[in-house]
Amino acid sequence: MLTSSLKYAPEDLEKLQHKLDEEREITHDVFSSVLTVKDVDDRIHPLDLLIKSFKKTVDEVVVHVVNLRIALKQKNFNTQCIKCILRMRKDISKEEKTVMLKLIED
Repeated sequence: MLTSSLKYAPEDLEKLQHKLDEEREITHDVFSSVLTVKDVDDRIHPLDLLIKSFKKTVDEVVVHVVNLRIALKQKNFNTQCIKCILRMRKDISKEEKTVMLKLIED
């Protein structure tokens, strides 16, 4: 889902957020029929963190991205993934993005 963000321009962040919210609801509904709600919530927690990284205030972005990286246990979550998230946040200056990228990488 994160790589699908490349199909969206930063100006289309609301559309991406809406799409992610829809996908989350569909995933939750489908898997709730075969798993417990707690198990489903645990499994879609990374998706929730991704959604939060797009929706929350600038000062919360690093926390959510770091938590996403931890939740994914760094599997397939690299610098390019971080850049995808930061690219969509047009409310963050280039200088701030550079600092955030460095913090998250470390």
